[in-house]
Amino acid sequence: MYYKGYRMNRFKINFIFFSLLLLTNFSRCVTIDDELIVFFGMVENQSNSSVKIFTYDVPELPPIDSIVIAPGERKEICFYREFLYAGFACEVGRIKYVFSNGKGYDCTLGRSLINESPNCFEAAKDPFLSDRLPNNGNGTLLVITQEDFEMARDL
Repeated sequence: MYYKGYRMNRFKINFIFFSLLLLTNFSRCVTIDDELIVFFGMVENQSNSSVKIFTYDVPELPPIDSIVIAPGERKEICFYREFLYAGFACEVGRIKYVFSNGKGYDCTLGRSLINESPNCFEAAKDPFLSDRLPNNGNGTLLVITQEDFEMARDL
């Protein structure tokens, strides 16, 4: 008799323990989104020309989005959600910047998480290198200057 009672109590304790564990995990899954912070990949156009930006999920496929930024404007080209600031962490494999004269820059994210395209900005302005882009408080900011417009490549 004693053995069966002990076994039953142990079953109840295990049942309660695992129930609490599951309940804790489910409640944690619900609140995890509340803890995530939204960060943006932003571009500011300081040139005298408008720039059209195409973003690609997979470099070889058609663009998933495009946006036009007029001179003097700052716009978000993508966003991501993280617990902490992670630099440029948008899920973008390629970004193409095209000025009104048809020239521009074509940047492709390589396996080493930096640009691998010869038609991108100089290394100091690689849009995929977060530590070289200023943190604007809520994401990264790539500033396109008049010099960038004048030095743009034929695409």
